[in-house]
Amino acid sequence: MVKKLLELVAPAKIWKQILELTINEQLKLYCDKKGLHHRSVDPAHVCMVKTDISKNIFTRYDLKKPIELGLDPESFIDRLKKVKIHEHVILRYYDDNMLQIKIEKPYGPLYKKLFTIDTAAISEPKMPALNLNFIEVNREYFIDAFLNISDISDHIKMTFKIKEEKLRIEAYTDELENRTELPIKKIDVKKKTNQVSLFSVDYMEMHLIRMLKKSNSDLIIGIGHDNPLSVEFGQIDNKKRKLFNTVFLLAPRIESE
Repeated sequence: MVKKLLELVAPAKIWKQILELTINEQLKLYCDKKGLHHRSVDPAHVCMVKTDISKNIFTRYDLKKPIELGLDPESFIDRLKKVKIHEHVILRYYDDNMLQIKIEKPYGPLYKKLFTIDTAAISEPKMPALNLNFIEVNREYFIDAFLNISDISDHIKMTFKIKEEKLRIEAYTDELENRTELPIKKIDVKKKTNQVSLFSVDYMEMHLIRMLKKSNSDLIIGIGHDNPLSVEFGQIDNKKRKLFNTVFLLAPRIESE
């Protein structure tokens, strides 16, 4: 007889939000008494994501013992595609590696099945230790600035201006230039000179901006000279509890001499 190892309950809107906090076709999900945790890297190894999801995001979190399971996030999202965002989705994981998805409908429960992936086949990246300057930036300002700056080039230039306490974001071509500066708060400044790096517009828009739209916290941005970009963000509820926390890393684009 199969045994139930895990039961999670949340509205479909929450499930879709959780599943979109990844950048790979396969996901190794750790479940423990605090919540869910995962790390993923894109196939080209250009960007990486680490996410911790608090059990408080669920209306029910029933875990018998810590487990890990492998998922295909796109398949899961596809199974929920026609589910209304307010409808409750119950996820049950059994020791036969089967996931049962139960959707609470007005006319009664609707059931779907999804099999897990062997976690041994899923590579898991290590988050590198980076020596960066960390600053705090308003999330909505950053998204708006990026969307308005990035429309003329395939990369943007970001500069942390130490003395002015500003984050400059700019893009340019031979004929065009877009530029703005965002106010910041200094969090942890190790290097006392301006820090400048270039980053891919496609990767930022496809992954970072997409995920930032699902969050509501300000951003902790780590930036160095020709170093990866680090952006930490999350979702905070009305009780000031952090429901999820994500760190996004993006490799810089190095200009040839």
